[in-house]
Amino acid sequence: MRLPPTGSPTLRLLRLAAGPLLLAVAVVPVATALDRDAGPALIAHLDIPAPGVDMHRMPSIEELQAASPPGDPGLPGLTEHVAPSCSGTGTDGNRIQVLYAVEQGKTDRFDALLPMLRSWVADVDDTFALSSRKTGGGLRTRWVHRDCEPVIVREVLPAGSLKNGFTATMDALKARGYKNKARKYLVFADDATLCGVGQMYNDSGKDVNYNDGAVPMFARVDSPCWTFPQNWHSTAAHELMHTIGGVQDDAAHSTGGGHCTDESDAMCYDDDGTAPVAMQQVCTGGEGLFDCNNDDYLNSAPPAGSYLATYWNPADSSFLDNVAALPAPPTVTISGPSSVRPGLAATLTATSPAAVSYTWSATPAACLPGAKSGSTALVMCPSYYTGSVQVQVAGAASTGIAGIATKTVTLTSGPAASMTVALRASTTSIYYGNPAKLTGTLRYGTAAVRGSLYLYAAPASGGSYTKIAGPVDTGADGAHTFTVAPKKSTRYALTVGTAAGTGWNTPPQGQATVKVSPHPTKWSASVKTGRPNVLSGKLTRTDGKVLAGQTVYLQYRYAGTSTWRTLVYRTTTSYGNASYKVQPKRYTYYRWVYKGGTANARSTSASRSVRY
Repeated sequence: MRLPPTGSPTLRLLRLAAGPLLLAVAVVPVATALDRDAGPALIAHLDIPAPGVDMHRMPSIEELQAASPPGDPGLPGLTEHVAPSCSGTGTDGNRIQVLYAVEQGKTDRFDALLPMLRSWVADVDDTFALSSRKTGGGLRTRWVHRDCEPVIVREVLPAGSLKNGFTATMDALKARGYKNKARKYLVFADDATLCGVGQMYNDSGKDVNYNDGAVPMFARVDSPCWTFPQNWHSTAAHELMHTIGGVQDDAAHSTGGGHCTDESDAMCYDDDGTAPVAMQQVCTGGEGLFDCNNDDYLNSAPPAGSYLATYWNPADSSFLDNVAALPAPPTVTISGPSSVRPGLAATLTATSPAAVSYTWSATPAACLPGAKSGSTALVMCPSYYTGSVQVQVAGAASTGIAGIATKTVTLTSGPAASMTVALRASTTSIYYGNPAKLTGTLRYGTAAVRGSLYLYAAPASGGSYTKIAGPVDTGADGAHTFTVAPKKSTRYALTVGTAAGTGWNTPPQGQATVKVSPHPTKWSASVKTGRPNVLSGKLTRTDGKVLAGQTVYLQYRYAGTSTWRTLVYRTTTSYGNASYKVQPKRYTYYRWVYKGGTANARSTSASRSVRY
């Protein structure tokens, strides 16, 4: 038996990757049944959000459903969740209790979230199952369950219990009775203060370990981090791994802060807030699984004499069950170019001896603009990208198990080259306010180019250009269509954004002009004879639209003369109508006149005569 290390309280700074904020996390020894006088430090590890996660707002129900449809596994190695362990009574022995927590006075979304919460809990089991399969194991979480379904308990906590941090959350839950040392409490907090945080003892003792039931332990995941994007990991699984003892400071690739240096791994990242940790890209694929090389914190069958055979191995945790391992995944391979100029297309092909359906993904995601299913995929990064693209395909068999293949495609600049840019208007003449479509295209010879477009506009009569749209990327066809509705004749110019290191020269502008004319208008006029006579007119555009609220003029001339004079002006009604009563003393002609403007053209009605 290796004795647990002893030590005094320490203070560790953990960096939050979303910003420069440094968070001080107190490390406080906790008295336990193992050693009430001295023991290892119990640390609360505050962990980073996935790239692009906004920790300043809570996602809506609709956003969560779109990012993580209930029942869909978040890991690419599965098309359906694994079956949970159904051991024991559901309450016996050491188990994980799942909680949903919301503060009093805040919206309680438990009922709407429950199907998704069950799926996120299943993602944790998926992570353990796929990770342990690599070494022949079938690990599952020992949930508190009822009829084999993990129980999720709703808790409405006092105001401030979530917003004031992890300690406030734990204190509130302990006050509710959540202090059973045979439980680890996984809390889905309906809040946006922390991403994920989990407790862990610095204890690598093999046979007796503080992480294996010495005290009740807690992990918390806030709503922005409930879902996880492709090539990332389940934050809930990450925090739960902390509570069962991963990653210890004396592991071969430990950062010394509860994580590891092997990228890309679900528990590995640079977590030091004072000096960078040297990371090593030694794993293939994304960060979805635990311990990619099975040598730091999880191995179902560690080799004799290895670190995990000698020291604490979370695979041995009494909070996990080991059931039948998942079937082996189908073999999938990717063939195709290993390099491509940014902006141009490379076609990759997936093959497998098994009957599978394919799903493609890429990092950066923008480099996969076409279909995400089928045996082929088009890799086509925007022309301003540099570096490389990590492409992944999952080949899913009817068993629900998917084989994963990855390929790196390097973005190479090659010799200096120029693309051609063109701008074409769907019509060169429109009526005021009507839309026109402007299609910009990028080509390198006959090949389509994905690039960043900027659209500028200037008066056709002269003047400087002003940017009105962009940047926006062309599609896989090298084209993008803008919709404009100019109010005067306008010149348009299209430019392309380029970046150093891509090998592209700055191309010339594409130009187009759209002439704008006022809408033609028309009158219908009539006379209702009587004492007096009533002169009526209706003003519309030639396309039938009624022109309401327009100033119109009634003009007259006497028989035998040629000069028209204005008698009165009127404002058209909501139906475009105008009317006036007359009783001339001699034979007179009348007409309605609309003087028009920028939007609508001038028009005059046919004349109508009135006898005395």
